[in-house]
Amino acid sequence: MRRREFIALIGGVTPWPLVARAQSVKIWRMGFIAHGNEIFYGALFEGLRDYGYVEGQNLIVERRFARGNAALFKDFAAAFATIAQERPDALLVLQDAVTMQQRGDITDFAMHERLPSMFQEKGWAQAGGLMSYGEDLAAMYRRAAFYVDRIFKGANPADLPVEQATKFELAINLKTAKAIGLTFPDRILAVADPVIE
Repeated sequence: MRRREFIALIGGVTPWPLVARAQSVKIWRMGFIAHGNEIFYGALFEGLRDYGYVEGQNLIVERRFARGNAALFKDFAAAFATIAQERPDALLVLQDAVTMQQRGDITDFAMHERLPSMFQEKGWAQAGGLMSYGEDLAAMYRRAAFYVDRIFKGANPADLPVEQATKFELAINLKTAKAIGLTFPDRILAVADPVIE
């Protein structure tokens, strides 16, 4: 074989490993159930991009939104069927009045489909969801007493400071983890409060 033909042959072969590597990129699928104005959820997807998850490249999101009142979102079965058909890698549910009304159905669906599920408030993990991370609502309500007290004592609400949540809770449901075949590292369990067994 002549040198020029050999170089042409090698030149034609070298891209294959690069193509193979490019095709092996994991495509993550996420079910997303929410209610209300979609513009508020843009921050979530911006944050995912910050971590390298780009919709249409390595992330596919199966969105199900309800619009208007709870009656418009009464048929969760259709949303569940579509999400199950898409086989996402995880399920993220944002909490609002509609999803709260369907909490049992949503957590049952995630368990049945063996979907790792993430929620905003520990009540979801207590109801059978895999895990939650969000503000400690009890602490926020306790802090609200400060504002009530000040207003009762004559303070102008417009003059009171705006505060952000300072206490957050990570809740993990080990029963659910076991049922769907997942384990959590000890270092994660060490910072979770509560761990539901």
